[in-house]
Amino acid sequence: MKWKADEVTKVSIGTKKKLPGKKKWRILFTDKRIPVLYARILHQFCLEAAHGEEDACHEAVRRMAYAQRMLEAFGRELEGYVGEGKDFRSKVFTPVLARQLLGLPDNFAPPLHRYMASHSGEVTIEDATAFYLGLDLLNPVCIPTYRRNLIYIREATWHLRVLLGDIVVGSSKHFKQTLEFQYDIMEALEEATGEVTTIPPFIYTEIKTIIRMDLTDYFADELCNSVRADVPAPTTSH
Repeated sequence: MKWKADEVTKVSIGTKKKLPGKKKWRILFTDKRIPVLYARILHQFCLEAAHGEEDACHEAVRRMAYAQRMLEAFGRELEGYVGEGKDFRSKVFTPVLARQLLGLPDNFAPPLHRYMASHSGEVTIEDATAFYLGLDLLNPVCIPTYRRNLIYIREATWHLRVLLGDIVVGSSKHFKQTLEFQYDIMEALEEATGEVTTIPPFIYTEIKTIIRMDLTDYFADELCNSVRADVPAPTTSH
């Protein structure tokens, strides 16, 4: 969640090629440069695909299948791209970023429909265009919002905790734990009331869950900005 404007990183695309005159195949790799934020999504999907190979629970396998399809689509898209890495804009990953920016799930339709729907209750082309193309999602100015809403994206917090070394890929126990934490976070949304025009501080239940997820160091700045009044005063006995 730290990058500069036009910052890119190198990734490799593997393409299966048949050896001339043989029945053998080999993987040929091509290096490409992409905006850093896309690399985060790419790495998350790679780890989700790897996790599903070891964890047989329904949600892990569902996410594995989804991640594999997204990786294939992104690979084909990037393979055909010719141009500067900083100018690359992914039709595959941009929708994921648009949803993560607002703390919405990347592959579950009802919340997206409710958010995008116009007054008629239906999602129009104008609604979808404003949602997905209304902002430059790679602009560093979006970093505080991405960070704030990260806790609502279970897959992204799972990925973050793997990167921090708190949990391991393939652990069913750790994966189920993230599902429990997500339930707590979703319940916390019901505590938030009123209309806000700026990035809101974490509320009490969110802070408790961040502590349980061992993410206090990562969210140190955001936690310092949380309103003390949101935290119930400790009870005392006499």
